[in-house]
Amino acid sequence: MLAVSRVVEGAVSLIAVMGFVLGFSIGSGPIPWVYLPEVLPNEIKGPAAALCTSLNWLSNLIVGLTFPAMLALLHLGGAYLVYAVSALDSLCSAAKTCARVFCRCCKDAASTTWCFRSDWS
Repeated sequence: MLAVSRVVEGAVSLIAVMGFVLGFSIGSGPIPWVYLPEVLPNEIKGPAAALCTSLNWLSNLIVGLTFPAMLALLHLGGAYLVYAVSALDSLCSAAKTCARVFCRCCKDAASTTWCFRSDWS
């Protein structure tokens, strides 16, 4: 492993954490509050938002609880690599899901109203 001073390691760690928070905030973080109200029927918006918010917090808890063990086992670069691969997998899965929903909406736009909001005010 490359020998790096503690100051550089700390600075890289801080920048990586700040990058994670920034990426999460403009990426998957606001999904329960922005995306779901647009694609879900009114009947299930509340329970679905509660479930997504709970899963969001659970994911944050899992990251917080597993990071110290991964840091000890895989060191800083390995721990961030595991989370980066996981984030990339989530991004690919979300892109596939959003593409399916969008295609379904485009095909059914004439016969359904659940995918496009018509009550903008």
